Amino acid sequence: MDTGNRLLLNVLKLANELYNHDRSDTHPSQPGHPKAYSDFKMFKVATLATLKKKRKPCEMHWFLKAHADLCHACGFDVRTRRELEQQGLNPDVDLPGKRQPLPCERTFRRRLPKLDTTTRRQIHRLGNHLIEEEKVTDAEIVSVDKKMIEAQGPLWHKKDRDKGRIPEG
Repeated sequence: MDTGNRLLLNVLKLANELYNHDRSDTHPSQPGHPKAYSDFKMFKVATLATLKKKRKPCEMHWFLKAHADLCHACGFDVRTRRELEQQGLNPDVDLPGKRQPLPCERTFRRRLPKLDTTTRRQIHRLGNHLIEEEKVTDAEIVSVDKKMIEAQGPLWHKKDRDKGRIPEG
């Protein structure tokens, strides 16, 4: 296993520890077909996609298929439901642990863009963890957007800077 995969596995391990589970992860409040894959597993896939700069769901599908250790860390087997059935296995019973078959590309295409509320909840949880338990920062400290603060003195345009002219004042 290379160093990059080891770092990614550590990130996924941290996600396991800090993930804030919610009932809506597997039991949506909206009517419709129930989720076959929990938001937790999809969140881990989205985290990997962000870290590996995989923009397309098909890239993430093939990346997980090629990296069994990361695929298993996300809670999936490297084989899809169809591949397992072709091998004569029952995808719901014959996989070790709590693994599920690797979702198809279409599932990634549908689910990854809909992780907004899950992601917001996780960022909030991580922020609380860093402030309250790790004492990384003080909750009283606030950030300031410098674009909102007007510069002191007159405007200094680019053409004046290029010519070496400094405005009065």
